[in-house]
Formats: sequence, C-alpha cells, structure tokens
Amino acid sequence: MESEILGNLVKEHQALVKSIVYKYCKNGEDAKDLVSEVWTKVSLSIGGYKEEKDFVKWVAAIAHNTCIDYLRKRSTRVPSETFDEEKNSDVLTENENALAKDRIEVLKEALALMPEEDSLFIILHYFNGLSVKEMGKRFNLSQNAAKVRLYRAREKLRDSLKKIGYLENTL
Repeated sequence: MESEILGNLVKEHQALVKSIVYKYCKNGEDAKDLVSEVWTKVSLSIGGYKEEKDFVKWVAAIAHNTCIDYLRKRSTRVPSETFDEEKNSDVLTENENALAKDRIEVLKEALALMPEEDSLFIILHYFNGLSVKEMGKRFNLSQNAAKVRLYRAREKLRDSLKKIGYLENTL
C-alpha cells in the first residue's frame, strides 16, 4: 500500500523534481542518480512531513537541498584534483605543490564559514566555470543581480579569510 502511494506521488511530482535537478546538474547520469536520491529521501522522511505544509514545496526543498549537497561534494573534489601532485609533478615543484594544497585547505575553511548561498556562488563561478549570465539563469536573477551577488560573495570570502587569519585586516 505504501509503495503504491509513493509510486503515485512520484508520478505526480516527477516533472517538478527533474526540473529542479536538471537546473543544478548538467550531467545526465548524475542527474538521474540525484532524482533517485531525492525520491529515496522523500520516502525515508515522509513520516516527518507535516500536513499543514505544502507537499509540493516540501518535495521541492528536498530536491533543492539534495542538489546543493551534490554541488558541495563535487566542488570540494575539484580543488584537490586540480593540484594532484602526480598530474602536475612536471609543472610544479614539491614546495609549490605543498603551498597549493595549503591554499586549497584555507579556501575550503573560508568557504565553510560563509553562508551557503554565497559559497555556492563562489564555487559555481570559480570552480565550475559558470559565467555570471549562466548563474543568473540558474538562480532566476538578472545578469546585474548575479554580478552583485557574486561581488558580495567575494566580499564575504575576503572577510572569512581575514577571520581565519589568512588575510591581514587592512583598510
């Protein structure tokens, strides 16, 4: 009976979940996995659903949060792969590799101190290579609004780097 109810929910809201996932993930296989993960999370947490909340918004929030988690996991892998010693041993010296790894760790720490959406803007632009225009489309913002959000995110990154002592507090 429960699987039949869940099956009906999936049929009814599958298009919504797919549209949210495909906004965040351009890789077809990863997107399919994310859609499955969303429905797994919905089925596992359906007992915690409060009927006074709109079910569509609840499912959309689970899809959105699943995608954010996916982007975070993906973005944390990018810097460490970028500075893999084996791949870059002919270009970077051992000292330069160590310095690059230290900077990546500092950057990860600073991003963790930032609000989620701001760190996401930094990650999408600088690590995933999204243009300001693409980010505007992804977040339903005008290009100018996306520029402002990215600027503010960089300011928050600068503040985070100061908090952890990586940048000096200068005027």
